[in-house]
Amino acid sequence: MSGIIQVAGFILAVGALTSCASNVPQETRLSGPSTTDLTHMAGAPGAPSVIAGNNTTAPEAVRSAVRYVTTRLPEARGLRRLQISEIPYLRRSPEGAEFLSRAFPRALVRGAPSENCPAAASSPIGAKTIESATAQALATCQSQLEARGADSSCGCQVMALDNALIAPREAFVFAPGVTTFLIRDGSGAAERLIAESEPTQNGGESVLLRSAASVIGTLELDGESAELKLASDPDIVWRGKRRLFGYRRGRLSERISFRSEGGQSIRLLIGVENRDAVAAR
Repeated sequence: MSGIIQVAGFILAVGALTSCASNVPQETRLSGPSTTDLTHMAGAPGAPSVIAGNNTTAPEAVRSAVRYVTTRLPEARGLRRLQISEIPYLRRSPEGAEFLSRAFPRALVRGAPSENCPAAASSPIGAKTIESATAQALATCQSQLEARGADSSCGCQVMALDNALIAPREAFVFAPGVTTFLIRDGSGAAERLIAESEPTQNGGESVLLRSAASVIGTLELDGESAELKLASDPDIVWRGKRRLFGYRRGRLSERISFRSEGGQSIRLLIGVENRDAVAAR
């Protein structure tokens, strides 16, 4: 039995002793995720930051992450069974939803530092070992960074393995609503909105664009592409390509330039802050 499965058993035992009110079934899992695994994660204060700067350093990052969950985490002070509702990034982000849908072994990684490195990846379906799952997730993350023109200083951080959090808890924040600016063709005036996000079943992201009074439009994000429908004219589909800056409170900050079939254009700036002004032009 692997060390990570031992961590799962250890957490279940602690939960039974310290929370008599918990009715979570304490089942033995030999392979694949159980209901318990999908709703709880093991976490402790003092989690490390395991980052692979490139393909050369990825093997050491894999060893460090696996070593942490198999040797250090089971003995860590303050070890807890965390409900998914306590881990916003896993619960609300499309990356988190994809990770939770995976059978064991599974890994989740994200660009680091996240503010400047827009990439995140889960291990593919069918990974044979936790080591290979982590290595494949890191490779996908690094490929995304390269394809998106990220700075050479960017790396990929291991966030979670199986049912254990690797990154510090503060790395799992997620803002469901972020400031967004809609700039229509011709006027140049920026309309300030709020973008509210939910992951979709196909691995994408569905976003409601709201003003203070009503829903202005809906946005569907899938990979590098985006589709926008405005409530004022829902029969027109605006299609665009995403330009990603990095993460702000767990949400991707990005610029999307849309065009309608009639040739009109709209720009959308999602999650931008003052420091993003130059990149968003």
